[in-house]
Amino acid sequence: MSSLTVDEWKKSQRGVPPIETVTSVILPELDGRNEPIVTHAPLRKNIGGVEVSEYVAIEERVSRLASRAINWIKLRRKENFKKRIAIFFLKLFFSHIH
Repeated sequence: MSSLTVDEWKKSQRGVPPIETVTSVILPELDGRNEPIVTHAPLRKNIGGVEVSEYVAIEERVSRLASRAINWIKLRRKENFKKRIAIFFLKLFFSHIH
């Protein structure tokens, strides 16, 4: 996330801004990446009269991402007959365009 600080994001009722939803969530999912999780946001500081942004981790989100990665590793090591799957089909609204 690049446009909101952590505090702004947590206080917002809207969540991730629309343009960042497209670039950070929707497009990666369409490319086959799954579970996009916001893990960093800018911390704005004024240094010598100049506003600078330092990207800081959102600790609980990083922990969530780490937990998900551990679960993916466990799933990979699980015997196939013990796994359960779900298949989803997505019909895009522009699929009729050739």
